[in-house]
Amino acid sequence: MLNIESARKKEGVTLVDIGDLIGKNYRTVREKIANGTFTTAEAFKIYEAFFKARGYDFTYLFTPIKELA
Repeated sequence: MLNIESARKKEGVTLVDIGDLIGKNYRTVREKIANGTFTTAEAFKIYEAFFKARGYDFTYLFTPIKELA
């Protein structure tokens, strides 16, 4: 799971919002977040549209969440 999951929830960005932007359905977006399989083009598009102006770091958003041991 990528850090973008917690950021999108915090900012009110839905899976449908992201899917509409990149031309995928919400199920595919959910899978891409879970598996970290966004293309570079998709990731930059999402970042620019929803997170750049809100001060998020691109690398942070598309890095896997660190699990506590």
